[in-house]
Amino acid sequence: MRAGFYFLADRSNPTRVDFMLFEDPEAYPCILAKLDQHPPKYVVYGYTWDVDEKHFRDYARPIDQYIRTRDAIEAGTDGYEIWRRIEGATRGTEAWPAACRPRRFRLRDLM
Repeated sequence: MRAGFYFLADRSNPTRVDFMLFEDPEAYPCILAKLDQHPPKYVVYGYTWDVDEKHFRDYARPIDQYIRTRDAIEAGTDGYEIWRRIEGATRGTEAWPAACRPRRFRLRDLM
């Protein structure tokens, strides 16, 4: 959900990521752990954000699978789907121990 959706819905983001436009496998365990710790009632799934003909379901498969196994489509409109948490959906936090440890970056690694 983008920051504007959080504001309009009067909700806080359970993760530190507002949207993903590229593959980042190192971030997935932390995102999944946070979604388990603070499961959102709704997820806005935006297909309008597909980049370079890559779809979220392809470059962020673990998160896509997490959503598809714990939420169900409640509504849809041009390029967006609104998914609602399934009552009694399973959690998997134990699969991601210490997943949100800070990542260390060095400038030379980014160049």
